[in-house]
Amino acid sequence: MKTLRSYFVTGITFLLLFQSSCSTQSKIAHYSGDGEIKAMPDYGLIQGGGGCTVKFKPIKLDQPAHFTYHFKGLPHWRSSLYFTIEDSREWTDKRQYEFYQQPSQAAWVATNRFKFATYCDPKGTISVSLKDTKGNVMVQFERMLSELRWSRAGLGPWDLYDEHSVNFTPKTDVEYVLEVSVDPDPTLKEDVGYVSIRGGKLRETLWAKSSFLPAGKDCG
Repeated sequence: MKTLRSYFVTGITFLLLFQSSCSTQSKIAHYSGDGEIKAMPDYGLIQGGGGCTVKFKPIKLDQPAHFTYHFKGLPHWRSSLYFTIEDSREWTDKRQYEFYQQPSQAAWVATNRFKFATYCDPKGTISVSLKDTKGNVMVQFERMLSELRWSRAGLGPWDLYDEHSVNFTPKTDVEYVLEVSVDPDPTLKEDVGYVSIRGGKLRETLWAKSSFLPAGKDCG
């Protein structure tokens, strides 16, 4: 009896996930313009997931850059805009960074092959403006990278955002203009960054976040 019940629950769960995936695919099919849109995996009620993500062209962070993108057809879901940096180092605050530089920690750092960096160091500036074609502002900020919040899920890339200007709800039939400017930073010469937009049923549970660094704190 327990076996049959287990099969039944598994079947229902699979069916719900399949329907969710099909629904997301149908919604993102209307997207057009710059950027690459993808449906996100849905891991159910506990782990979260679902929705979609849009990734725009990567930018080298050690040289000046300015890009303008146009897109339309983003699903009418609550969305968040991030500036994503692909960097394998462990970014932390100044106090922790200095702790790991102590001779007493050298063996542990070397054994675990960690490469630490502090988000207080980058002085480069990122400017992001997202507006519709009528000039209505969705998201807009200009800050040093060290002034933004840094977050990371698992071993994925670092997502930077302005806590005062991150969320918006797009309209599917409206065209949007995204402008991105980068003032270079020599500490990120090996890295690339890009704007990413995530929306829909995407949920990031607290235990999925391995790092969450406050903006501009502990950098005095």
